[in-house]
Amino acid sequence: MPTARLRTAGVVGAVALLLGGCGGGVEGTPVAELWDPCSIPSDALRAVGIDPDRPIPGDTAEESHRVAAFCSYANGWFDFTTYSFETPVESRLSTAQLQDRIELGERAAVRYRTGDPPGPAMCAMAVNVVDGSIEFEVRTGLGQTSQEDPCGVLERTARVLIGYVPN
Repeated sequence: MPTARLRTAGVVGAVALLLGGCGGGVEGTPVAELWDPCSIPSDALRAVGIDPDRPIPGDTAEESHRVAAFCSYANGWFDFTTYSFETPVESRLSTAQLQDRIELGERAAVRYRTGDPPGPAMCAMAVNVVDGSIEFEVRTGLGQTSQEDPCGVLERTARVLIGYVPN
């Protein structure tokens, strides 16, 4: 029965390691993982006219803690970006930006835009989710001329893609 004893010793050792990791020493509130904004299916992106073949992923960290993630796609005259934030919309935007409340599918959202020179025209829609917020953004690409209102493009795009983000 040496195999049974060896197997038992291995299991006990593994359990001890796992339980040891649950001991004290770490304080604070557990942090939820950010939703991956590059996880929207390629077929869904293609359905709204976005080329999914060259995503540009990234994230932002504060004190070695991820607080935001994004995924951008250059798409002709405009760039489309999806963001995932660990904070709710109201903690990231100014009161002025929170004025345009809309429905996105069956979810409450806020829409805001920029476009004051010298920056490119941009429109964004954001919704709160259980562990923070998700934002969609359409911006005129660098060196490009806007071919239509970025909010019109975003409205069509976000209404389809909202079904692929967490609640």
